[in-house]
Amino acid sequence: MNLKLLTTFKFSTFLKKFSFYIIFLGVIAYTQGAHLLAGYNQLNKQIPVSQLQWINGNYDQKSKIVVFWATWCGPCHGQLKYLNSIINNPNDILLINSTEDQRKIDKYFKKNNFEFNSTIDKSGVLARKLGAVLTPTVYIINEEGKIKYFSVGFSFLAPLIFTLI
Repeated sequence: MNLKLLTTFKFSTFLKKFSFYIIFLGVIAYTQGAHLLAGYNQLNKQIPVSQLQWINGNYDQKSKIVVFWATWCGPCHGQLKYLNSIINNPNDILLINSTEDQRKIDKYFKKNNFEFNSTIDKSGVLARKLGAVLTPTVYIINEEGKIKYFSVGFSFLAPLIFTLI
């Protein structure tokens, strides 16, 4: 095989792979951007947390970290363990699950020694209203229930911002 043919073959293979990755990253950026914009449009909107039926604990009109999550979500597990290790009062964290039943959630809490307040958004109405279509989605709300911060995916900043609100 001559050198020119070998060089052309390697370059075309590289170009195909490179094009695939550029398109793939573009799609990811586009969808993430849409979710971030959806969350951005929610800043200062009210979350009706006081109207939700809390399974573990209740809502006490203080600033909260609200997390949309699922037991099967790896980043959610990391987020909850991180929050559990950083936040001193588990009542400062409200978990909302849209996909699973209470028995599965209780088993998950027991296995991981979590004592968070939680509820189930069975119909997903609240998740859709807030644009929380990926898990974890983290919101920080003030004592009036207004969104002051949001993050899609694992958030290192949420506890820091929470202490500043």
